[in-house]
Amino acid sequence: MQPAKINTPASLTGAQASWTLRVQVGANQDEAIAVNIFSTNVANLFGGEGVQAAPAQEEGAQQEGVQPAPAQGGISSPINVTTAIDANASLTKIEDAIRMISDQRENLGAFQNRLESVKA
Repeated sequence: MQPAKINTPASLTGAQASWTLRVQVGANQDEAIAVNIFSTNVANLFGGEGVQAAPAQEEGAQQEGVQPAPAQGGISSPINVTTAIDANASLTKIEDAIRMISDQRENLGAFQNRLESVKA
């Protein structure tokens, strides 16, 4: 996986489904922490292409490249609320999308905490 460039057209348009942010935190080569960030556009959240972020890595851990996990809940069809059954299925899809966003926020928060502990 190529390192992502921040503030490039690809990173701003969400052209990539996910990318890994890796930060060097020590003097040695393998002293880094990483987090996988996924695109939160509708296609990824409701198209079955979404990924769950990988947890932040410990300092000094080997970085083989963080691989995304498969989408949660199999979100693959549009939202439909014409019947009670379809509405319940749609609620499940929305809950899965919210869970994916929540997991991403959790992993980014853990990554931020690791950066703050390294800084201190």
